[in-house]
Amino acid sequence: ALLKNAPIREALICSGIVQMVILLIQPIISLYIEKLYHGTDNIIFVAGLVFSLVGIASAMTAPFWGRFGQNRGFYLSLSLSAVCAGVVMIMQSVPDSLMLFAVLNFTVGLFFAGIQPSISAILANRSERNQRGRVFGMLFSAQQFGSMIGPLVGGGIATVLPMRSLFIIGGCVLIIIAAHIYLRHRSETAGA
Repeated sequence: ALLKNAPIREALICSGIVQMVILLIQPIISLYIEKLYHGTDNIIFVAGLVFSLVGIASAMTAPFWGRFGQNRGFYLSLSLSAVCAGVVMIMQSVPDSLMLFAVLNFTVGLFFAGIQPSISAILANRSERNQRGRVFGMLFSAQQFGSMIGPLVGGGIATVLPMRSLFIIGGCVLIIIAAHIYLRHRSETAGA
């Protein structure tokens, strides 16, 4: 019954797709970083460090995105953070140096921090108080489904296309989500 509610269904699908995009690069990240690192010393540690920059940046900017969404609207926060994350993700396909890639990885984390909290706030605002437990359970299921699909799709794409293409595909998906959310909820974002 909850899936008949269009805003809830849209937010759950968006959350699953975003989680898929975030984990799209997981199968190739160590190989990709090794290629940029031009060395083999401590490559696993270096890959873990570079991958963790997304989480560090997200932890730093999550309060900002929460405040921004509260003041300007969560649909605007979602579309803005998704489009910026998409653009930076596409830019990650360009660098030939590990340092520049690490900076871009940190930067993409600054914007990823605004996506899932905005979705959670939209779900909280669009559901009745007695439905919230079920809605957030479904949100977790959608995220886990995305977490399962992301590495599978990423590994499949990387066997056929160059590794850099994963960043381009993931970024384009985020930009499409941002455009869809913005255009569908333009009246709510314009009034913010």
